[in-house]
Amino acid sequence: TPITADNFNSPPTSGDGMETTDEDVPYTFTAGDFTFNDADADAFAGIRIESHETAGALKYNGTDVTIGFECPDVGLLVFTPGADVNGSPYASFGFKGKDARGAFSAAAYTMTINVLPPTLAIHDASRVEGNVGISNVTFTVTLSQATGGTVSVGYATANHTAAAGSDFIAVSGTVTFSPGATTQTIPVPVIGDLV
Repeated sequence: TPITADNFNSPPTSGDGMETTDEDVPYTFTAGDFTFNDADADAFAGIRIESHETAGALKYNGTDVTIGFECPDVGLLVFTPGADVNGSPYASFGFKGKDARGAFSAAAYTMTINVLPPTLAIHDASRVEGNVGISNVTFTVTLSQATGGTVSVGYATANHTAAAGSDFIAVSGTVTFSPGATTQTIPVPVIGDLV
C-alpha cells in the first residue's frame, strides 16, 4: 500500500491533568479530564497506562490496570483512594493519549489526583434567652461526608454578641463522629436575665 497524505497518521498530543475527589470517594474519569489534540482531527480514543498509580487503586471496568493497559472508554476508569487518607497531591499515574486511528502520543503525561479531607461546619443557632433560668441553645455540627473511621474535633465557646457568665455558660469539649455519622450537636446553656 503506498503511503499518501490520506493514510498518514500524526500522533496526538495530550497534557498533564489534575482531578480532585473527597476522602473515601471514588473518582470516575471522563474524556474531558484528558487534554487531547490531534493534527489530523482524529477523535480521542482513550489512554494507555504508562506508570502505575502511586497510591490508592486504579481500575478499568473493575480490573486493576497495569503498565500498557489500554482504556478505550475512560468513563470506565475509576480511581479509589485508600480508606481514610487524603493529600494534595495524593496520587498520580502516567498515560499516553490515543487517537481513533490507533496512534498514541509520543510523550507520556501525568494525571494527578488530589484527595480532600472531610470538612466541618458549625451552623448558627439563636434563641431568646428569657428572663430567668437556664435553657440550652443547640448548635449543629456537620461533617461534609461520612468516613470509615472516627472523627473527633475540639470545640470551645467564645464571646461575640453574647458574653460568657452573663449570657451563657462557657463550654468546651470534643465532638466525635462515629464511622458513617455526619451530624452531631453541641448544647450551650443560655442564662436568662432581665437585662
